[in-house]
Amino acid sequence: MAEADFGPPNCSKCDNVLSYMPIYQTLDFKAICGRCLVSKIGLVRNLTFEDAIRNRDFPCRYAKVGCPAVLRPFQVPEHENKCIYKRIKCPTVSFTKCRWLGTEEELTKHCLVVHSDYFVDDDTFKLDLTRSYGRYNFVKYEEDGIFLIYSKFGRKDKKNVLSVSVMRCGHGNSQQFSCLVVIKTGIRKLKVKVDAFLGGQFNPALATEIDLRSVAPDAHNQTTFVKLEIFEKIALSRDRISEEQLGNDLDCPICCGDFTPPVFLCLNGHSVCHNCKDKINHSCPFCRSFVTDRRNAALENLTNLPLYTCKFDSCDFSGGFADVFRHQLFCIYRDNNVDFCPFLETTQCIQAGSRKYIVSHMIFDHSDCFSDSNFVVIKSSDLKPNVPSLYVLKYLDRLFILKFLMNQRLFKMSMHLSGLVQERNKFTYKFRMVHNDKTLAKGAGIGLGDKEKLQIDLDFLRAINVPYNKVKFEIKIMK
Repeated sequence: MAEADFGPPNCSKCDNVLSYMPIYQTLDFKAICGRCLVSKIGLVRNLTFEDAIRNRDFPCRYAKVGCPAVLRPFQVPEHENKCIYKRIKCPTVSFTKCRWLGTEEELTKHCLVVHSDYFVDDDTFKLDLTRSYGRYNFVKYEEDGIFLIYSKFGRKDKKNVLSVSVMRCGHGNSQQFSCLVVIKTGIRKLKVKVDAFLGGQFNPALATEIDLRSVAPDAHNQTTFVKLEIFEKIALSRDRISEEQLGNDLDCPICCGDFTPPVFLCLNGHSVCHNCKDKINHSCPFCRSFVTDRRNAALENLTNLPLYTCKFDSCDFSGGFADVFRHQLFCIYRDNNVDFCPFLETTQCIQAGSRKYIVSHMIFDHSDCFSDSNFVVIKSSDLKPNVPSLYVLKYLDRLFILKFLMNQRLFKMSMHLSGLVQERNKFTYKFRMVHNDKTLAKGAGIGLGDKEKLQIDLDFLRAINVPYNKVKFEIKIMK
């Protein structure tokens, strides 16, 4: 009699295998995977089950349509997000109600056939500054690439603002492409670069806003043209020397890895990296002479030139060896650690994956509380009384988590650094509480962590007739 295969049960919501953590259980013993979790009310987290499957291999949820991937649970969220077999909606669904569903590979053909009216041959159009409007257009790039571009014009804060958002459809790395928006009125010209993002469903909320006052101050008496230029990002080269040639010279001839200090010399001048010196028993593989403890100082100095690049995919950081090594410790694209969304504790968001995936997720789903900057202004009116709030800043490739708690009498705040604890002492922040451009309270050199929590008694606001929900808090990270 054949032995039955008692594999992990499926999720009671989506019927996919329970490989996406966290795993919860209902009161009637039904399992819910992390893909389907909306609220934790009435649910109990099944930590024992999670421990049991943590080192188990699972097929991709799209295995039935051809995906051959075998994954550990910590790899599942990021893989499913970018799996080429993933079923995605048409990017035009929000404005055409198209019900098409397919893979990214099929997406390009679908858009070319079904939504051909949205494709533009001329990448230049006239901007009517006398009325507000919004438009969607497809732009074809080379053979198989298409971009969906959303442009919207209107008045905002008494300014003429053009908003542009660009999405790369189909296969490819969105980090490699940008859109140059060229706005021209008479002899005035303004150029703004908008990075393209990769996705299967368009999100116009990610638009870049462009203030037109410098190029079109008179909206009624001037003709303004907008040109959209899609281009692929190309790494910069050095004019003085060939980086490719010099980079090859900085490779150890034994392991083919980058030379990193210390570098040792044999008696005849051949170089060997420190990792290979002991492996070859101090015998040079070229001339068989003895590899000494004498250092190749000139070659070690070369390693400080900006020739090293970060080893994580999609990251374009480069620099000297020491700089790159330190960068890789907290690179947002590193994929060997699993992070949970920082908003788990305030919004019950259960997304998890690599740092790169979490940053992308926050840009899409928590854009109101996320900023790629070291400075943020928080309005007290946006903080609900006695309800913990959270804001995330991405600065120097680190993620800084700001936690707030406020009521009529008290304001509390702390800042935390996601990642290595030893990095915490390298940063401080300064704080300013403002009302009508007047400073009411301030502080500088404030450290990170719960021990450095900032606390302000707000009773003094009543004495100066300032409502507690009318102040603003300015926070700036300092290194």
